[in-house]
Amino acid sequence: MKTVHLSRYLDTAGNGTGTKNAVGNYAGAVEEFYIEPGAGEVFTITRMIVTIEDTGGGTAQEYGNIGAALTNGIEVIVENEHGTTIMDLTDGVPVKSNGDWARLCYDVNWLDKGSGNDYITVRWTFAKSGKDIVLEEGQRLTVQLNDSFVGLITHYFLVQGTQ
Repeated sequence: MKTVHLSRYLDTAGNGTGTKNAVGNYAGAVEEFYIEPGAGEVFTITRMIVTIEDTGGGTAQEYGNIGAALTNGIEVIVENEHGTTIMDLTDGVPVKSNGDWARLCYDVNWLDKGSGNDYITVRWTFAKSGKDIVLEEGQRLTVQLNDSFVGLITHYFLVQGTQ
């Protein structure tokens, strides 16, 4: 089997065909953005890049610039086809603020050039916190959202690795 580069946004269908921009109101029910290998595929996820674009003026204590920390927060998990969590990458402490991303992966960059939108990028290199994440058929890497992200302009989760 040939190994090829994988670079794909998490989406609501898990296969690259669903909604990729995670801006929406998910306060009423959890929305999942995920990636899962198809039949006979294996994905090795090396890192995840989170990007948050918002109007200027955000702080470390809020999420983007929506005015406050998230109520429920963002959970990052690996689960099986039955929805059972195999690995909780946030260890039960969800991401509720811009600053919380640094708690998990340290590599956080806030781009603000004085005018226009702020752009926050987060690089979570899984090998630096243990090892790459290997997803086999029936497993998926999932970001669970259960708050309103309506105030954001864009909000993406890009995974990179091999398949």
